[in-house]
Amino acid sequence: MKNEEVEITIKIRQETMDFLTDVKNYENLKSKFKNGRPKVDEEDIVKAAIDHFMCDVRNFYKQLIINDIKNGIGKPYKLRNRLKEILKEKGLKQKDLSELSGMDRASISLILTNRNLPSMDAFLRIWVALDYPSVEDMFYRELS
Repeated sequence: MKNEEVEITIKIRQETMDFLTDVKNYENLKSKFKNGRPKVDEEDIVKAAIDHFMCDVRNFYKQLIINDIKNGIGKPYKLRNRLKEILKEKGLKQKDLSELSGMDRASISLILTNRNLPSMDAFLRIWVALDYPSVEDMFYRELS
């Protein structure tokens, strides 16, 4: 069960899809001239990007654990997000994020105001909608 795949549906901008297609075409052309690796499609590229990103997330949390051990476990930290700042940098509004992520505006509002932490599904939807910002750019810890 640990390696069982779970299907999720996401919406991405056309610009992102065009880029994925360009990457796919490049990888397939490159493999044609090299060693004839199996062809890749856009889904393969998205899976690889998410796997890579999740490695970053794991490393981020490992560092949090190391810091907790160094500084004393149990200190009251809260995980906060910088999603409002990222939206502003990208010229997006809460409504845009709701549409791009397929999430309702009330849920987006609770997350943007740090009243709720996003579920993994919500996190991935927001991450894709915002064009894959780094975990360090999206989150920080605040001493409570």
